[in-house]
This record gives sequence, structure tokens and C-alpha cells, in this order.
Amino acid sequence: MGILISYLQQYASIIKNSLKGVSKDSDYSLKEFLDICNISNIQKLNLSSVKICCGNQSCDMDSVVSAITYSYLKYIKTSQIILPVLNIPKEDLKLRKDIHNLLLKYGVKVDNDEKNPLTFIEDIKNFKRKMGKDIVVDAILVDHNEPQGLGIECIDRVIGIIDHHEDTKKYDESLIKSLDNPLIIKTCGSCSSLVTNYWYPQLESVHALPEEIVKLSMAAVLLDTSNFKSKVEQGDREALEKYKSYFANNKNVEDNMLKPFFKTLKKDKSDIEGFDMYGLLRKDFKLFEFHGYKIGMSSLGCSVESYIQKFGVEEINKACNKYARLNSMDMLLLLTSYSDEFKNHKRQILPYSIKSDTLQNKLIEKITSDLELVKIDSIADFEVYDQQKSRASRKQIAPIVDKALGSL
Repeated sequence: MGILISYLQQYASIIKNSLKGVSKDSDYSLKEFLDICNISNIQKLNLSSVKICCGNQSCDMDSVVSAITYSYLKYIKTSQIILPVLNIPKEDLKLRKDIHNLLLKYGVKVDNDEKNPLTFIEDIKNFKRKMGKDIVVDAILVDHNEPQGLGIECIDRVIGIIDHHEDTKKYDESLIKSLDNPLIIKTCGSCSSLVTNYWYPQLESVHALPEEIVKLSMAAVLLDTSNFKSKVEQGDREALEKYKSYFANNKNVEDNMLKPFFKTLKKDKSDIEGFDMYGLLRKDFKLFEFHGYKIGMSSLGCSVESYIQKFGVEEINKACNKYARLNSMDMLLLLTSYSDEFKNHKRQILPYSIKSDTLQNKLIEKITSDLELVKIDSIADFEVYDQQKSRASRKQIAPIVDKALGSL
């Protein structure tokens, strides 16, 4: 108990110094909260453990928003500090223009390396190295239920989960329940909806929240469900009603707020101006380890043909080779999702391997039926498949690949 009181006193001092002039009559703004709750302040404390809330390694809007809002709402409810952590290298945030621009709009200095208050997974790795072997990192996982990427080596214990992916069951259920933390893994269009539905009923007054905190959650579900037109589940509808209640003074939330907000978010997310092929591979990437094989999956928003036309075969090969080697992959899968000239939704898979064509051939053979793959003969430079089961995104493809590799 003495250690805990000392910790809280130290942190209270840091908060006081960080927030001089901030009104105590309302909840902290997003910027104010992140200025307090970051790795720089944590490093000033003599801690034996630190708690983080970590999103998955694709680090899309849903993962970032879920981590930040969980940590914020936890603090508002309990006054307990949990660091929101982005599970990507710091330099890769600029590739996610939707997130970058939205946080900038709310005063978070993500465009300034020295003043950027966000905590990245590499910061946690460096923190552990600096503090020594005795430091323990406990994590609430959002938008995934098993540590990913650098999180695997940085996280010592998973102490809570809110997720909408397939349940890997690779966590200590009894530990999570003993700590009275959430263990929520259920189908939902957006993980942010599950975070909202978990925390909002526990708050004394949702209307006391700063508007940007609510809009952050709205941004994630708008992108994940294409403005509530695709992959919408009951949890998303429940979250939407909470957002509508917050903005009750706005008579037509759908047309006056959601529609233009979604339009801006979608435009920013699809803006790849200035990106090369190597950047696009990193923009929305996950690295999986299935049965001893390291499989990378990069989600892309245009057809393989369009990338060949824009970058050329040589640059695509060079980028894939560099990224696969950097991450020691056995195979890199390029997963495209786009609309053709007739506005039909299409998906393609381009497998890229620098190690073994045999593994690639066996994997494609195993997953062809589940994903309804048809080889595209017109693309001579790469082995590309039309994925006729177009509703299957990476979320569905990953467990199919896992199962296939397990049967080799």
C-alpha cells in the first residue's frame, strides 16, 4: 500500500506540473490527457510495473481510438493511469493520414517529433531496457486478443481484453477475472463500439466528456462500417445510440454530422499522395506467426494492376523483398481491396516469398477453396489470385491461413 501511495503522490505531482492553468471543473481534453499520460512522465517515476492499453499492429483508426479512449475513460472513472500505446514504429504514423489529421485537429502535436505525446511500442521496449529486467508491463489488449509484433517481447502479462477478432484463447482467463478487468471478445463492426459500450454505462455523466473523445470513437466505427452501411452489428448500433444521445441537440446527426465526418475520414484514409510502394506495404500491415512460419499481410486499397502501372514491377519486387527480409518473413501476402470500373467490390491476393516457392504453392493450394481463389493469368509479372469470396478481409483470411499451415 505504501508503494502505491508513493506512486500516486509522484504522479499527482507530475500532473500538477503538466497541467498548470487547466480547469478542474471539467474532464481533461484529449490533448491534456495525452500530455499527462505518456512515456516521458512515466520515466520520471521509480516504478516496478507499468500498465498499458495496446492496440494491434495494423494500428488503424480502430486500434488507435480503442487504446486512447479505453485509457481516457478508465482514468475518468477510476483515476488510474494506463498508458495508451500505438503498436507501430513512430515513423509509420504519418502513413495513416486519417489518424494523423484527426489527432492534429484536436491539438495533439503528432507532426512534431519532440512534442508528440503519443507512446509507441518501441518506447515501451526502450523503457524496459532502461529500467532493467525487474520492470513488469501489464497490458489491456484492444482490437486483438494475443500480443502482436513488438508487443510479444514487451508485454509480460495480459490483464484484460476487448476485441472483435477470432478468439485465440491464448490468455489467462482466471487472471483477468481476478483483477476485475474486461474480457470481451465478440463480433462487432468496430472494437471502439465495444469499448464505448463497456465504459459509457459506468460513467456518472457521459455529457461531461469532451466532444473530441466521443468523436474519436465515432471516427473508428464510421470507417469500420462505411458509415453504418457494412458489417454493422448490434454493438455498433448500441454505440451509435450513445453518440446520438451525446449530440442530442443536433436534430439530424446522420446527415449533419456523420455523413460529412465520414467523407473527410475516408478521403484522408485513401490519400496515398507521396507514398512509395514500401510505404504502402507498411501502412496497414500485420505479422503473424503460424506453426513456426512468419507470415506478413499488407492490406492495400488498389488493384495489383494499378500498382504495377504506378510503380512498375521492379519497384514492387524491391519493396516486397526489403520488407520481407526486414521482418524475417517466410511469406508476404499482399491483400488488395478495391472497386472496379463498374463499382463492384473486388479482392486479390499476391503471395510473395523469398525463401520457398514450395511453401507458397502448398499454402495457396490449401486456402483456394475457402477463399475461392482463381489465378489471374493476365498479370504475367506476379502470381496473383482473384479472391472471389470478397467479403473475407484479413480478419477472416488470417485464421484460414493459420489452419492451412497447421495441416502441412
